[in-house]
Amino acid sequence: LFIAFWFSACDLLKEQPNPNMLKCVAVCRKDSTATDTVFFTEQSMQYFDTTTNELKINSDFDFNKIMIFNRFVFYLQSDSLFTAQPVTDIISSTRNDLVLHYNLFDNKLYLEDGYPMQIDNLGFTTQMVQNKAKRAANWKRFVDRLKVVGKLH
Repeated sequence: LFIAFWFSACDLLKEQPNPNMLKCVAVCRKDSTATDTVFFTEQSMQYFDTTTNELKINSDFDFNKIMIFNRFVFYLQSDSLFTAQPVTDIISSTRNDLVLHYNLFDNKLYLEDGYPMQIDNLGFTTQMVQNKAKRAANWKRFVDRLKVVGKLH
């Protein structure tokens, strides 16, 4: 009986989620209600490329799946690290803060400091740099966690 209990307890321990896990929660707001959905976790991530900012996840996604959400909140444990707004190449507005960019041309996701990145406007660029500086400490925590779990590319 003790051995059976021991093996079942070990199985329960294996099913416990990692308390240090990184996750991205997608928030959809309809009317006055916000609905949160786990978009991906570090386990469902293939990699994050610190050079190109490409974020490769294992699940299938498309334009419609990304654009139904209002924002994506990245968590490490229960701490909110930062929030990214969804954008695609057909959006005509600009964003001077972190975006989750679904690139329609290469069908990839990118975490970028603003949208579009090639804009040449001093006020926009200044605000984008200031916003990046505000999240620098949490961005480091994000990158450090991905390094620990072997998800940096």
